[in-house]
Amino acid sequence: FGELQALYILLRGLASRTAKLNSAGAVWGVDFVLSDLKLLENPDCLALTYVEAMTLHRADFFDLVETHKVTCAGLKRKVRRFCCWLAFQRALLKEARKRKKRIDRILEVEKQIRSARDQLSRDGCSDAGTVNSFQDQGFGNGETLKPEEPTGSRKWDEGSFAHEDSPRGKRA
Repeated sequence: FGELQALYILLRGLASRTAKLNSAGAVWGVDFVLSDLKLLENPDCLALTYVEAMTLHRADFFDLVETHKVTCAGLKRKVRRFCCWLAFQRALLKEARKRKKRIDRILEVEKQIRSARDQLSRDGCSDAGTVNSFQDQGFGNGETLKPEEPTGSRKWDEGSFAHEDSPRGKRA
């Protein structure tokens, strides 16, 4: 079981999630407050015994925040801050994984080039043509990794809860 944008609290039973055994009191889905689905963790969970869990969906949570904005004056701001902090963490981790994959691909190609050079030298052949063709494609020539430019600007949607308290987010 498991839905996106829902907070789960396990009341009874045993459940397995991300190779961990969860028992009563376990909580997951704290990222339910994020609007960008790409930043959410997989909420899937496998019940190992009979389980009882409470859920709170994103829409219900934000309805409660709106309802209690007068009695809990700082609540909306604290939720906004948590959303921003969590989104920053998730985006940073996602970018780090992407860059690590890129580095791993480059290292793998360089390893293949070294292996091809070694094989050619053992066979007594000249490897100049092979190496040059790899280098013409941009591999194995001491390429350095540079930070990539962002692919586009992030825009908040008009009805988003996230921009209401931000002075830069308000529309004139």
